[in-house]
Amino acid sequence: MRLSVVFLSYNTRDLTEQALRTVLDA
Repeated sequence: MRLSVVFLSYNTRDLTEQALRTVLDA
């Protein structure tokens, strides 16, 4: 369960970074 939370955290961070890049790119 702990690994799942960590994975979700990293996944969310990656998605946020991607979204920010898209916004900055636009």
